[in-house]
Amino acid sequence: MSTEPRVTIVTGASSGIGQAAAVALAADGFHVVMLGTHSERIAETLQLIEHAGAGRAEQHLGLRADVTSERDMNTVADTACKRFGRIDLLVASAGIGSRPGSIRKVPYPTSELPLEEWSAVLDVNLTGVFLCNRAVLP
Repeated sequence: MSTEPRVTIVTGASSGIGQAAAVALAADGFHVVMLGTHSERIAETLQLIEHAGAGRAEQHLGLRADVTSERDMNTVADTACKRFGRIDLLVASAGIGSRPGSIRKVPYPTSELPLEEWSAVLDVNLTGVFLCNRAVLP
């Protein structure tokens, strides 16, 4: 087994499950490439990692990226490989329950769900996972 640190990409690392995964993986010795749509919240995750004693910020990388953008995901994979030389793990945890900017914080009943909300959820929760995997697998 290699003695080099493993490298992971974690989507949705600015909150919730993604943030917890990023901190836990950093504590386990991974170099973590954290993705989110809010730069300031990614910076908060980097601070949590440092406060947890899981490495200095320069051992990890925080990037603003949109999982629904093929270009963003390809750029993330390329950047991770250039910075760390490899990718060992993908944690595709970005997800939404309603369209960003929606006035509803809980999902609509299906009978009331606007098509644009449904499309946004599918784009992030399904297409985003597909694009992340497709970018990282090569």
